Amino acid sequence: MPPFYWNETVTVFNRCENEQTGLITWIKHILHNCFWKESNNEVTVGNVKLQSNGHIVRIPQSPLYVSPTSWNNLPNDTKAAKFTLQTGDILLKGTTDFVVDEMQEGHRMNDFIAQHEYRLCTIKSVNENVKLPNAHYFIRGE
Repeated sequence: MPPFYWNETVTVFNRCENEQTGLITWIKHILHNCFWKESNNEVTVGNVKLQSNGHIVRIPQSPLYVSPTSWNNLPNDTKAAKFTLQTGDILLKGTTDFVVDEMQEGHRMNDFIAQHEYRLCTIKSVNENVKLPNAHYFIRGE
């Protein structure tokens, strides 16, 4: 059971590329009882201000999770039954009805990012902390 303060819902968007057509689709999974923390860092170098946004997300261990290698080896038509966490995938704090369709203007991932930029992070690294008493996946993102 996750700690009481792991009370966020997170939507994972897994990038899936069709090897024959090159078409990219995004498979959406909604996960509950997650932890989400944002940090905004600002550094001034000379007269230039640099900003970076960092995210830490913790997702409870799930039987639906598979490693990126295993997920990438699944046939595309079975990937929706599982989720993974890999560099470049997108996380949304909360849920959305938005359906990503790279072939339809206004429904591409770039459109989604523009609409939800303040609740998003892109996965930069993942640690599978599944041997801890509070087994979870630890994600750093931007």
